[in-house]
Amino acid sequence: MKKCIICNSKKLKPMRVKEMMFGTNETFEYMICNTCGSLGLSEVPKNLEDYYPENYYSFSNSNQNKLISSIKHQKDKHSLGEKNIIGYIFNLIFSEDSNLKAINYCNKAKSSAEILDIGSGGGVLLKKLCKHGYKKLYGIDPYLEKDKIEDGVVLRKKKVSDLVKEKRKYDIVILSHVLEHLQNPYKNLSIIINNIRKGGKLIIRVPISSSKAFEKFHKNWFQIDAPRHLFVPSLKGVYIMANNLNLSCDYFFFDSTQAQFKVSHNYIKGIPLIKQINTPLWKRIGIKRLFYSLKARRLNKKSQGDQATFVFSQKHM
Repeated sequence: MKKCIICNSKKLKPMRVKEMMFGTNETFEYMICNTCGSLGLSEVPKNLEDYYPENYYSFSNSNQNKLISSIKHQKDKHSLGEKNIIGYIFNLIFSEDSNLKAINYCNKAKSSAEILDIGSGGGVLLKKLCKHGYKKLYGIDPYLEKDKIEDGVVLRKKKVSDLVKEKRKYDIVILSHVLEHLQNPYKNLSIIINNIRKGGKLIIRVPISSSKAFEKFHKNWFQIDAPRHLFVPSLKGVYIMANNLNLSCDYFFFDSTQAQFKVSHNYIKGIPLIKQINTPLWKRIGIKRLFYSLKARRLNKKSQGDQATFVFSQKHM
């Protein structure tokens, strides 16, 4: 990597980062852009798919009892505009689902809105939307075993480049913590934008390098996620990309969590993410978690959290 993937600046500073999700401790070189503050992986491994093992997506799935599932359903209803007191209270106490919050902002009819989730995995988000009345739901992911229709959701084993041949246009396209995994972000985003219907929205959720967490933890900041994250934009970098792609930011909010502190502190201790997730629930809650959560909320209000959600539309020519 001889220049910044986002702003093309050649003013770069190297940084060595360990693979810590699975704890292999293999090191990778990232470059910090002195112009826009974004990060970029110097050299993409030829065997990149090997860093996405079968249990990669299991991190986002968990078995829940009926009470927790019921509360989550009310939380999600509230986020999608169906106001209710249970959802209101629990969204205040716990983190609101950022994807649902952004989708609700888009204000598209549930019965007719065509939604594409890129990097959908097993379709967790789309299946959730289906339960709340959305009808036309599609997901693509290159790491799926095969195409399938499941719980009202169409899932296909495809890459972004495969969308070039598609004639279908979508009202909402979602990249939830996916963009940072893609090579050639400008090329991929251009393809995606061409598949959005006029008046449609592009939702992007990404880690943000211009954060207090990266400033504090540097190479141990867990959102670098070497080598799976090929780049991590700063807030300035996001706006540079949007401007270069003729996109207008209609809405954005920071949504970082306590994980930016808890997980990163454990990375310093050499504890990989897989071991942190597999610890008993009672060991993962307590005063420290509450303290970190409140700290994360304060940083989010100041736009200093380590991740954010953006809703874009195409600028009128």
